[in-house]
Amino acid sequence: MKRFLASLLSITMVMSLAACGDFEEDNTANGAADSSEATTTTTTTTTTTTTSATTETTTLTSREICEVCGAKVAQGEGVTTPLGLYICKSCDDKGAGGTTPVKDPGIPQEKSFLTIENNVLVKCDENATGKVVIPEGVTEIGEGAFMNCYFFSEVIIPDTVTRIEKNAFYGCQFFSIDIPDSVTYIGEAAFSNCGALAKVTMSENLIKIGKDAFRFCIGLKQINIPASVESIGTCAFGDCPVLASINVDENNKNYISVDGVLLSKDKTYVLCYPANKMGATYVVPDGVTVIGQYAFSGATMLREVVLNENCLTIAEYAFHACENLEKVNVSASVRTIMGNAFLGCAGISQINVDENNKNYSSEEGVLFNKDKSWLIKYPRCKLNTEYVIPDTVTTIGATAFECAVCLKTVVIPDSVVRIEDFAFCYCRNLETCIIPDSATDLGIYIFEECESLVRS
Repeated sequence: MKRFLASLLSITMVMSLAACGDFEEDNTANGAADSSEATTTTTTTTTTTTTSATTETTTLTSREICEVCGAKVAQGEGVTTPLGLYICKSCDDKGAGGTTPVKDPGIPQEKSFLTIENNVLVKCDENATGKVVIPEGVTEIGEGAFMNCYFFSEVIIPDTVTRIEKNAFYGCQFFSIDIPDSVTYIGEAAFSNCGALAKVTMSENLIKIGKDAFRFCIGLKQINIPASVESIGTCAFGDCPVLASINVDENNKNYISVDGVLLSKDKTYVLCYPANKMGATYVVPDGVTVIGQYAFSGATMLREVVLNENCLTIAEYAFHACENLEKVNVSASVRTIMGNAFLGCAGISQINVDENNKNYSSEEGVLFNKDKSWLIKYPRCKLNTEYVIPDTVTTIGATAFECAVCLKTVVIPDSVVRIEDFAFCYCRNLETCIIPDSATDLGIYIFEECESLVRS
């Protein structure tokens, strides 16, 4: 057996040395009657890769190309790794080592970390390190292609790429990204959770930025939106804790930046308030009628928001995770406050509604609908240890008492017939809360994580 393995190893070494010989790419113009397909065969112990190209004829030896990044290497200046790969000095300095073959015969590159099919970059090996160079000819970076590839520090995108799909770079840890002008589309969560990302250079021909595209990029300080952008999805730049400003090219026909806050061009819709924008109080501009979904998400500097006399709608999760927000003043004009608008506002102690509002009311900082039949939100940081729900209330809304940490006792009147999902979730100090017989419509997880509650 040992002799057999030794013989097999010798054969493998000979085959590997054979792979170091010259190879040639012979290309002819597309559409020529006698066009021939250039064939390159590289024999190793792991793979045989065939490539086709339509560029001018070139002749390179495999010892003149870095087997990691594809760069040309002057003779004698490369390094052979313990795995037998021939790489450039730059890749060697960054610790690059193992690769997987390119699978698409349309991309003229001998080896890389990338899997490419029909000019779509489908997958990058999760062990990729150092600098990753996407080959010319790739037109699309596919869904999840680099998802959770934590170890590479830089990616070069060629100007043949037009689309970056959903989750394409989700969770990657590079420091900057230069999106070439050929790119017109950035998909949902394409760069979400890229914790090290500090600088983004946008394509000047970009048309659409999908929802959550740069969400949770905790190192991102500034965003510049070019004139070409026509559509920006919900929470595209939300929950970026050091983002201080969103700037928009003055020639953009759809969006505008007002004091670093992203608004629709007509200034009626707030899309994104930067999480790290300075200032404890924000007065919503007079023309604004809608506070969008997640518009203020993660804005930890805010302590007070004053709505204008034209504001009509506060969308779902509008003030999500504004941990230091203490007070919200709802103007008389507001007609709709959607579910979970104040979810995760850990410091909020009062929500005040103008007495002339025809749709909502407040009492002791607690938010109700106008006739107080629906208890919408009890502020998390309200200091009362006991709260008696008014006997006008018939419905306790979803997450209404979420994380009300001071509460120990809640008295529910017989008028209540409906208690919605997660109504008292995470009230960790809540000890007593008796559901009356009148409450027959009960949601799920009403007392989720109420660890002090005495159950009977």
